[in-house]
Amino acid sequence: MGILCLLSLMTPDVIVLRGGSGTGKSSLLRSLRPGFPRGSAIDSDNIRDLLNLHDWMDPSPYRLCLSAVAAIARCHVAGGVEPVLIADTFAWPVLAGFLADLEGMRDVVVFSLYARPDTTVQRMTARDGDYLVGAALRNSLAQGAEQRITGPTMFAIDTDCLDEAEVLEVVMRSLSQGALAPSEGKADHTLRSIEIHVQG
Repeated sequence: MGILCLLSLMTPDVIVLRGGSGTGKSSLLRSLRPGFPRGSAIDSDNIRDLLNLHDWMDPSPYRLCLSAVAAIARCHVAGGVEPVLIADTFAWPVLAGFLADLEGMRDVVVFSLYARPDTTVQRMTARDGDYLVGAALRNSLAQGAEQRITGPTMFAIDTDCLDEAEVLEVVMRSLSQGALAPSEGKADHTLRSIEIHVQG
């Protein structure tokens, strides 16, 4: 199934891509964009880069960044630009607060990506000159278990043995199988919970 088939199947207001560094969320964001020409894509790192000075480990600019991302998402959806694809690490408490900021959206789908710490380190060190490898490893160890959490609005995908095309295929399949129940304009965010593992 081509990604363009998604246009006629299900278009939520917002698709959140969360996971630690090296789990594949930025790659997935790039891969999904062509399938939603009427939508938009926001990588929170790009919003944080708008600040002249910022410390990636300081939570204050991060909270400011996510408030801006939520405001942009609400503005885009109000203007008919949907879905809004959003990529960020989104540790669990942060995600809960962010979803509260999106209250009133018709449908929000969350894809949680995770991988083993050694895979995360391998992917991060492959990035030319990435100075956040140490932080990425700590992040992966801290969040590895929680990225597997599924709930009424989430899919969890183990990207450990998946390449970019396979992760995209899993997301497309999840969206095209009618995961979202009719919301009738209410923000009930009903989504089947599934967890996908690939052995390899």
